[in-house]
Amino acid sequence: MAWQLSPPGNQRDILDLERTLFSEDWSGLPAQIQKAMQPGGCSQMNWTDVFIGPFGWAEQVSEKSRETLACDPMAISPSTTRPFQLIYSGDPEAALDAVEEAENKGLSHPWLEDGRYIALLAAGRVNDPAVHGPGAKGGNMTYDRQILREALTGDPAVARQMAFIDWIFGTAYYPDDRLPTKYGCDDPVPDSYTETLLYPVKRLIHMADGTLQETAEPEIWSVRH
Repeated sequence: MAWQLSPPGNQRDILDLERTLFSEDWSGLPAQIQKAMQPGGCSQMNWTDVFIGPFGWAEQVSEKSRETLACDPMAISPSTTRPFQLIYSGDPEAALDAVEEAENKGLSHPWLEDGRYIALLAAGRVNDPAVHGPGAKGGNMTYDRQILREALTGDPAVARQMAFIDWIFGTAYYPDDRLPTKYGCDDPVPDSYTETLLYPVKRLIHMADGTLQETAEPEIWSVRH
C-alpha cells in the first residue's frame, strides 16, 4: 500500500528497492541502490539501512538519514540507525556525536544506547562506564555487556564467537568470489532469501523425524587468522 500511495520520486525509489530486497530476484539490485541513494527529498527508509548499510553503502545511508532528520528532526528511525551507519563507515566518534545529538533533542530509545555501546567499542574505549552493565531492556544486545568487554580485553577466542566484532574492527573475512559451501552440516546452502528463512525450520523437522545427518566440518568464514 505504501508503494501504491507513494508519488514518483525518491521515496518510490526507496520502496522499489525494499520490495526487491524481499524478493527472489536481486539481479537489478545495484542499480536500484544507486537510484534510491540519490540525494534530495525527505524520504524515509524502513529496511534499506539494515540491508545495505553494513555492506559498502553506509556513508550514503547515513547521508539519507541526515536529509530525513533535516525535514523531521524528531524522526526516531533515522535517529536510531544513523549512529550504526557512521560506525560501519569507520567513524565511531561521529556515531557518538549522533547519539548525543538525538538525546539532546529529547529522544530516548534502547537502540541509541546500543549505538553508543558499539561506537565506544569501535573507538577502542572499552573501559568507558557505558560499556559496563547489562544494557537497556529492549536493546539488540541481549547479553551482559561485561561479557563482551572481557572478551575484547582478555581471551580473543571468546570474541571470535561474536561475529559482529569482526565487522567493527575490520577482521571480517568473506571471500568475494564464492559463497560458503556448508553451514557445518551436509545440507546445501540455501540459494534464496525465502529458502534461507525456511532453512532452520526444515532442520527442526529433520531433527524431529530422525533424518538429520551432520558429518561435515563447518567452513570458518568470520575471522581472518
